[in-house]
Amino acid sequence: MFTKARGRNSLLGDGSFLFADVLPGEVAEADSAVTFRFRLHPRGPHDVVESRPFSVKQRYGAGLAWDLRDIDEDVRAAARRLEVAWYASDDEPPTNSNGRGPGEGYNGTVYLDNIRTGDDPTTYNRRRWLRNRRRLQRENGFRTDVTVDELTDTIQRGQFVYADGTELDYEGRITDDGGLEVTIDGDTFVFGGDE
Repeated sequence: MFTKARGRNSLLGDGSFLFADVLPGEVAEADSAVTFRFRLHPRGPHDVVESRPFSVKQRYGAGLAWDLRDIDEDVRAAARRLEVAWYASDDEPPTNSNGRGPGEGYNGTVYLDNIRTGDDPTTYNRRRWLRNRRRLQRENGFRTDVTVDELTDTIQRGQFVYADGTELDYEGRITDDGGLEVTIDGDTFVFGGDE
């Protein structure tokens, strides 16, 4: 399923991040989560640029965030169409170089709202943090304990322990510019400071 948004001048403006709120209703004949991808279609000789996949459980809302800073500025400026593709996570459709495929489609309802760009890295990291926390809770249950292996004025390292017994390494660090950098199981989130 593809949803298109067209812009008047520069589709993305000067925003460094793209945000969207999504709510996959029930997708017929699919028990899996629903995967979303942003696809940016630029004018001219540029290839379609695609975000990483975002998996959202059916009947659960989520805020998605795509960091656009890694996309070449010429490609961003040439954006003529933004596409939000979605499909059942256990049935990814094949796609061609235009990000389209011969898929049969799905019966169901997906709500998209508040699609916008912004420059606030705190909003971006907050959305990533919440998605990560919810994913870990779905996979492992609630966090039940914290083991601290190292604690200084600027660093805390240890493991988060979850209800199913899973232990994940974490590190919290005060950055030189006064921000907070948190890494959980290899995913890093930065809050405050210069970001």
